[in-house]
Parts: sequence; structure tokens; C-alpha cells
Amino acid sequence: MVDNTKKLLRLIGYSGVFEVEFLIDEQDRYYFLEINLRDTMWNYAFTTMGINLNQIWAKSEENGKLCLDTIEVVKTHINFMNEFTDYNRYVKTGKMGFKDWYQDFKNSDALMVWNKKDNKPFRKYLLYVFARKMQQIGFFRKKNFQV
Repeated sequence: MVDNTKKLLRLIGYSGVFEVEFLIDEQDRYYFLEINLRDTMWNYAFTTMGINLNQIWAKSEENGKLCLDTIEVVKTHINFMNEFTDYNRYVKTGKMGFKDWYQDFKNSDALMVWNKKDNKPFRKYLLYVFARKMQQIGFFRKKNFQV
């Protein structure tokens, strides 16, 4: 899987931060899903560990080779939660109670959307959800309102 991904990236001449998605089945077989040729929100988990992927990429470009020696991992294990997806998948379906989910939320080292030091993405997400609900009930006409 890793060798094939490297070959593909070399073939298209890509240089930068990216994400590869795949599934592993019950027999430990890997299935390729996609490559996102961009920095994704999941990379924030690495930032929480003290790893700045964009800085590593920039230094590697400057030096013409991969510069992994610049990595100083602050934490080797973190709890990272995509809070809205997690809530919908576990609490809304009854697989987990709100109290247990909230404990996991509070104990997370990093969250996908909420950050008390920068709550703009969280506020934007709430505005998006509110606007979508208003659009669904017909409060906004679709041609005049873009979400």
C-alpha cells in the first residue's frame, strides 16, 4: 500500500501534505479508498502531538529530501475526536449515552471543530447547521440562499 502510494505520487509529480484513506476488513485485507492531495482537518491531530506536517514538507522542499529528523514528538498518544460525527454515530443511535460521550469529549486532547483558543470554526459550523435547517423548513428560498 505504501509503495504503491509513493509510486502514484511520483508519477503525478505531487509534493505536499496529503492524506490516504483505506479500509481494513475482518481478515486484515486493505482496500484503498482515496488520496486527498491537501492538508485535511485530521492533520490537526499531528499538530497536537507536536508534529508540524507543513513545516516538515517546507524544509524537505528546501533541502531536496525528506527531513524527518526535524520531528520532535511532544506526545506519542492523544485522544482526538471528530465531535459532531462521533456524537451522531454513537449518542444519536443509542450506542453510547450522552454522559459517557461527554466524558470522552472532555478527555480529548484535540477536537475536530471545537477549540477554546479559536472558536471561529465551531461558530461557523453551528451557523451552517442552523442555515441548513432553516432552508429545509422553507425559510430561505434555495435560489437566493447558498449554504
